[in-house]
Amino acid sequence: MLPQEEVDDALDALSESIGPVVEHELADPRDDVEVEIEDLEVLSPLRTPLREEELEVDSEPEEPLDMSPSAEPGQAKILGHIVPHTHWDRAWYLPFQQYRYKLVQLVDDLLDLMEENPEAFPTFELDGQTVVLEDYLEARPENRQRLVDLVEAGRLSIGPWYVLPDEYLVGGEALIRNLQLGASTAAEFGGRSEVGYVPDPFGHVNQLPAILRGCGLDSFIFTRGAGPWVAKDARGVFYWQAADGETEVLSIKQVPDYPNLMAWGFEKRPLERKDSGRVNVDTAMERMYTRFPGLRVASVENGSDYLALLLRKLGQQASKTPGWFDDDPVELFRQHVWMNPFWEDDVYELVDLMGADHVIFGSDWPHIEGMPSPLDYLTEVTELDDDDRRLVMRDNTRSLTELRPA
Repeated sequence: MLPQEEVDDALDALSESIGPVVEHELADPRDDVEVEIEDLEVLSPLRTPLREEELEVDSEPEEPLDMSPSAEPGQAKILGHIVPHTHWDRAWYLPFQQYRYKLVQLVDDLLDLMEENPEAFPTFELDGQTVVLEDYLEARPENRQRLVDLVEAGRLSIGPWYVLPDEYLVGGEALIRNLQLGASTAAEFGGRSEVGYVPDPFGHVNQLPAILRGCGLDSFIFTRGAGPWVAKDARGVFYWQAADGETEVLSIKQVPDYPNLMAWGFEKRPLERKDSGRVNVDTAMERMYTRFPGLRVASVENGSDYLALLLRKLGQQASKTPGWFDDDPVELFRQHVWMNPFWEDDVYELVDLMGADHVIFGSDWPHIEGMPSPLDYLTEVTELDDDDRRLVMRDNTRSLTELRPA
């Protein structure tokens, strides 16, 4: 081993020729790898303190939006802009590869549709994330130029994110790098969208306006993360100020959420193609139980082990969004839905949740959730009294076959 004095002399000589060297306290002096510190003349703007002049923005836009009512209630003509798009979860309740199978089908059809019908289908928003392009092209590399042509023509909108983030599960640096990667990936196809499209996260960090501004985005389009005041007081459009007290972005709430036109008029024809021209807006599905108090729904061959969580989530949603529901959604569910448990489900727990008058027995033999003989299920309901057992095994199903007005 070299004497320490010779090591120090060698390091001093080296620092004079290449600049300062970072020494680790446990580094072996025989190592021939050093880390050179390079002084940068200009810092990245993303690392500039938020209150420095470079990131300051005007507190008011050059031309503020007119937020006053355009006419008396009931007298205004509504102008709507329909933005065709898809929302894409890479993995959720299905594995990644099953979702990719659906993605490939979607983009295959989308390319044909946009190329063959440019006037009827001029643009499409690909969910604000560029990772879907990589996922698709791994299966369809021959279609890369078709995507590039549509992006360069301004018809297919991609980015600005690489992947839509759950903002509370990552740090600010990860959000910035996510946008940087999204921009560089989009540049390979012709450029990113300049809209801060963040449709699906369940909430938003208070510095997001500063992060978006720092990455060159001056807008924020979202669905979740705010209460009813967004639609009632702000009327869906407002300026959101970051925690620095200065940086703002124009914010637009998708009301009620990103698929807000999905299924309009088609719920009475579930098997009909969705490109049919026969659309009946009056039969939209919102508030179906309130509008049709006699409506009855039987959930069959779905099991019931998820029900406790579902009812808890419904109750939480109602408490967090007062005024959104006309009635208690948990009670509406209990009034209008009948549940058919799998034989392995806890029927007693289900009776506690729904009441014996809303539980129905069913068998789907020879499938695994079925039983060879309906009477075999009697051993599963021995702890119910005679009246409740008769409801579950016979009377509830019989009552559902009786025609009643909705």
